[in-house]
Amino acid sequence: MMNMGTVAAIQPKREFQAVAGITIIAAVLRFFRLGAWSFTGDEIRTMVWLQNRVPMKDYGWSITKYLARAAIHWLGPTEFAARLVPATIGILSIPIVFVFVRKYWGKHVALYTSLLLATSPWHVYFSQTARFYTSQLLLYSLAIFLFIDGLRSNQFRTIAAALGLWGLALTEQLSALVFLPTVAVFLIYTIHSRSTSCGAFRVWPWLVLFSILLLVLTILGFPYIRDSEQFVAEFGPYLERTNNSVFLGGCAAYYVGVPTVVVGFAAALYLLVTGQRRDVLLATAAVLPVVLVSIGGSFYWLGCRHQFVSLVFWLVLASIGVRAIWEHTRNAAKILRTAPMLMILAVSAANLGMYSFVQNGNRANAKAAFNYISLHAGDADQIFVPQTQLAEYYLGRPAEQLNASMNMSGDWDSCRVWFIEDQYSSDRYPNVFQWVRNNTRLVVVEDVQVSAQLYTMRVYLYQRDC
Repeated sequence: MMNMGTVAAIQPKREFQAVAGITIIAAVLRFFRLGAWSFTGDEIRTMVWLQNRVPMKDYGWSITKYLARAAIHWLGPTEFAARLVPATIGILSIPIVFVFVRKYWGKHVALYTSLLLATSPWHVYFSQTARFYTSQLLLYSLAIFLFIDGLRSNQFRTIAAALGLWGLALTEQLSALVFLPTVAVFLIYTIHSRSTSCGAFRVWPWLVLFSILLLVLTILGFPYIRDSEQFVAEFGPYLERTNNSVFLGGCAAYYVGVPTVVVGFAAALYLLVTGQRRDVLLATAAVLPVVLVSIGGSFYWLGCRHQFVSLVFWLVLASIGVRAIWEHTRNAAKILRTAPMLMILAVSAANLGMYSFVQNGNRANAKAAFNYISLHAGDADQIFVPQTQLAEYYLGRPAEQLNASMNMSGDWDSCRVWFIEDQYSSDRYPNVFQWVRNNTRLVVVEDVQVSAQLYTMRVYLYQRDC
């Protein structure tokens, strides 16, 4: 018969095995077809920048960018090499998030959160994208977790460490700025509630500090807002369709998962009434980024990816909700008690299947379009594209940039002229593509439909007698 010491030793071992198994699942999902998906325009710009070490105001240096540059240097400028670091960080995020969530909400919530993160299609997508959103998410989540720990222990060094991690998250992506309003809203709530659980924690100094930081960062960020006017002018029609509150709010629900959002939001309301300060901050960290991006998208260029920082907190909320349902339905049938958990996992599995086998990794199939041109274009053919870096990477030859003021008289230097259309082309070059559709032959369609988003990739050929 086993004694209590033996049982205590077995339980951590099983816990470790469970986390290891979930991490292996995460690794399989993130390395599956890692180098198969086409580069996106953002990815190719990032890779070219990392290769050439050219200073760009839109990109700052960070630890993961140095690692990504090293991977490209050693493995070559391939899709796999460019995405290796984001994928690795995405895998390592699973056990790291488990450790912190277990500390605050227990092992069952931590295990389920880890499983949801491992199978999250949104997290898989950014793990397979040569950008740095997985590192931002990990650093940002740890900053929030450490801030929670600092509130509990009332230790300045812990909160200072949280601010340091937040600073590192900012070097990955500027959307980590949402940390400031998240913490500010939480501090205001703490002051207003006058909760007896606040203990000796002094809220006002931190609220003043965060207000000053927010003002300074707003001033520093003004050049980005000013420079965005040209971008908005160029992409205006496209932004009118996709940069509105309804689209951005629905985008978050789709990528996080509708059942996850429903259960998570219900758990957030429950925690706001019955939870501790850490639970209030958790709910704020999940909901506020989605609200701010959805509202701010009507005034400034913001996309679904800027809501990605909320993912871990939605998953923790959903896990807390699943646990609460399980504990409060002891007399119900087991299938009913497990229904929310199974539904969340089923939706994730279905979306992962679509992502991997139908939706081309949720991106346009540029590789197939350019491969067709490579096989059929002659050396003298002209090729007009919306992004020359992407075209030249796949074609291995120069391509010409589309522009709105092109002479569309049909008097080209070559007898055969190719045109590539992506999801932005019709909005950026309306006159060009009106002529293209009326005077050329559509030869390739590699469009990818992802929910309400259509990733257009089409090839047109103009041919005249010479």
